[in-house]
Amino acid sequence: MDSATTESSASVGFRLWRVLVVGAAILFATLLIGLTGDIGLYWPLYVIPVILAAVFFHVPGLVLAAAACGGAVALVAPSGALSGSGGVQILVGFAAILVAGSTVGVSSSRSSRHAIALEQASFRDEETGLYKPTYMRRRLIEEVRRAQRHDVAVGLLVVRLDGLAVFRETFGAYKTGLLMEHLADVLRITVRDTDVVGRYGPESFGVIMPFAGPAEAILVADRVRIAACEAEFEGDVLQPSAHCPVSVAAVALPAEASTVEELVAIAADRLADTAPDFDSPKTAGSFRLGEVRP
Repeated sequence: MDSATTESSASVGFRLWRVLVVGAAILFATLLIGLTGDIGLYWPLYVIPVILAAVFFHVPGLVLAAAACGGAVALVAPSGALSGSGGVQILVGFAAILVAGSTVGVSSSRSSRHAIALEQASFRDEETGLYKPTYMRRRLIEEVRRAQRHDVAVGLLVVRLDGLAVFRETFGAYKTGLLMEHLADVLRITVRDTDVVGRYGPESFGVIMPFAGPAEAILVADRVRIAACEAEFEGDVLQPSAHCPVSVAAVALPAEASTVEELVAIAADRLADTAPDFDSPKTAGSFRLGEVRP
């Protein structure tokens, strides 16, 4: 079982535990009323499951819990207990519980959204908006395990920026940041919709390709290489635009590797054997120190 499945199962289990807690609180108050016949003393106990539902499941949970509590009161209330002033008192009390629960539910919902936003931001690279290398490694392990379990393929592309160091020395850190941001957008629109794009290293990007064999991985790698090398990046007054050549390594499991370690090692070896070809038509006009494009 991979970590994604484990996390999903744990989430379902945690939600079930919350439902059981709310249900037990409703049942407890209902049993006290049913066994003692004293609704006036014990009906305020329904505030406990209503507030718990608001905390656990926000406003929708609050509404469901309040409806369950109202049904339970109608079911076990002694004859005539809900008529007259006693019924009005219970009705007003439930209205007050709903108002308090709604406040708690709204606050809990905002806190949950804020926590989710913080969690998502924690694995996003600030410079490019892509996934951080730590998340990419974890995701690659998950996709490989899923591919092994279902006997399907998964591909990995590593995109190395061969001209980044020279670009940084010539144009500075700010323009290099713009280059990285622009190149990240190029990768997003070039790969498949199902692919996962992120930072692989300080000067490289990674693309995880679910269900991609060697042929499809190479096809996407060629498309990425051409698009990246043809992309123009902002330079300076002397050289208004520049290109940054890239090298792309493609490898697929299980055709070429059987583990995550082999997948990463093969990609590294293929990049090591690949030198940037500035004279290639695919990298024509690529940026080099001292080169000024007309």
